[in-house]
Amino acid sequence: MNITMNIKMSRFILGAYGVALAALVTQAPAQITFKSPPFITQGQLQGIYSGNASPIGLTYAGNKFVGTGGYPSSNLLYQTDLSGSIISTFGTVPGASGEVVLSASPNSSGYGSNAIFAGSGANGQIYQFANTGGAASLFATVGSGDVRGISFDTAGLYGNNMIVTTTTGAVYEVGTAGQVSLLANLNADTEGIGFATQKFGTYAAGTLFTTSEGTGLINAISPGGTVTPVFQIPAAESISFVPANISSETNPVEGFYGVNYPYNVLFAPASQFDQYAGDVIVTSESPGANNNIWAISLDSVNSATITGIGSMNQPEDSIFVTQQTVDTHGPGVPDGGSTAAMLLAGMLTLGALAYRRKSALAI
Repeated sequence: MNITMNIKMSRFILGAYGVALAALVTQAPAQITFKSPPFITQGQLQGIYSGNASPIGLTYAGNKFVGTGGYPSSNLLYQTDLSGSIISTFGTVPGASGEVVLSASPNSSGYGSNAIFAGSGANGQIYQFANTGGAASLFATVGSGDVRGISFDTAGLYGNNMIVTTTTGAVYEVGTAGQVSLLANLNADTEGIGFATQKFGTYAAGTLFTTSEGTGLINAISPGGTVTPVFQIPAAESISFVPANISSETNPVEGFYGVNYPYNVLFAPASQFDQYAGDVIVTSESPGANNNIWAISLDSVNSATITGIGSMNQPEDSIFVTQQTVDTHGPGVPDGGSTAAMLLAGMLTLGALAYRRKSALAI
């Protein structure tokens, strides 16, 4: 969250940090249309956070979504079913405040099956919850900085470890027993975490990318800790890769879940991203900007083409759920195209509509 972001905008000039970044920026008409009503409404969140919705983080955990809200004073997590229609409290993160971030562990991993890990801008502590919620236990404490992002390497380039970003720019690998080791230090507030789902420019599938709201730089980090600035987006927030085969993926839960501070959580189905197959989606914490959702492609020499594809009020820690995401977190929803998937999609839609009519909530 950065209220003084407009003051900082003059800093976001390519090369301002002594980095040669070649980019062609195209301002395309907004291409992404979010479904209505929102996936999680402001009214639903206000019911959890006593009138202060202010969503920040969201993660997919196989059988549910878990999120954070009530910024800046709440350390409470909420959970929803896969349709976003049934919402309830999940647990509280001890000592957390400010931006509370979280991630679910891969199914049947050494971290537990779809366990929830959470930290915040208050300290370097990471807490673990069972998938069912309830009480948290301290899992690890990073050595430098407060927690800004948590994710998991599922391709194996980084030892299948947890990756944690921090306010100081220290990026850590955290093992299954909570052991912490420094992977790289970017020396600037570092937040978003994404892993390439396929080769991206000259970067191998599985490569770790991070974002910095402060510098706008999107950096690639090698398994050995080498940091390479790749391109730059003003106030870069979240980062998600679109699979090259996105057009063949029709699972009803697949798509972009936009955490739309301070109101709600929006959803755009995966089919709207067919034209951006193989690209990376980066959100910009630029309140009210059109565009603040960007699709970026890299060519064979890593020159970036940056296209504005949509906007929200103020993007926070948004996520892109793909079939790979679903497979990583267990059976969840069947593959799209099957009768079971289509039936489930219909039931989820009907359930969501019925709930929202009864609640009479409007954003």
